[in-house]
Amino acid sequence: MFLTHIKTLLVKACTNTFDDDYPVDQYRNLFTSIKYPEKATEFPSIWIDFDVTSLEPIGVDTIQYEKQDNGTFLPYKTWRFTGNANFVIAAMSSLERDGIFDEMVKVLAFGSLNNGRSVFRNTIDNNDYIRTVFNWDKISPNGIIASPGTPWGSSDILYEATISMGVMGEFSSDTESSALVALSKVIVHPEIDQSPLGDAYQAGY
Repeated sequence: MFLTHIKTLLVKACTNTFDDDYPVDQYRNLFTSIKYPEKATEFPSIWIDFDVTSLEPIGVDTIQYEKQDNGTFLPYKTWRFTGNANFVIAAMSSLERDGIFDEMVKVLAFGSLNNGRSVFRNTIDNNDYIRTVFNWDKISPNGIIASPGTPWGSSDILYEATISMGVMGEFSSDTESSALVALSKVIVHPEIDQSPLGDAYQAGY
């Protein structure tokens, strides 16, 4: 449900960033996917993954309602999550890997200050289905390795490096179909409970 959406969002953010207009020619149109590259033509690439570390509803037994066009109300719940967005850089040389690593750091650390690299953050912030907050002040590099052998059976050496960034966010899910509810449609309509406690509140106690 939300995991497929956030991975798709991360792929879209990278693809939109490393497009035909990226400031550095050699990193334009980088192959980006949620699956590890399996063909030589897919290198160099960025493999997207996301580790979920927590998942819980907001509030205790809290159900909201979305008003439909026919006047009825659709129940939904809002959940919060935390996790790590992982960008695995895979290349055929250490120089190529290190170059893409540096570009990802530029995008994540300085993208908001550079028009040519601001697309990534704009794509993340303008998503309508998952409200995400990235820890833009901390980048965790790990998994810098070189290993012989390729998915297509050659003895070439593959060079990898992983960049991770902490993420927390919220999403709202239809309680019947489990489909995500567009955040733009979530409108809170405060009402006073008609229970005895609500009547007391309304009376000013």
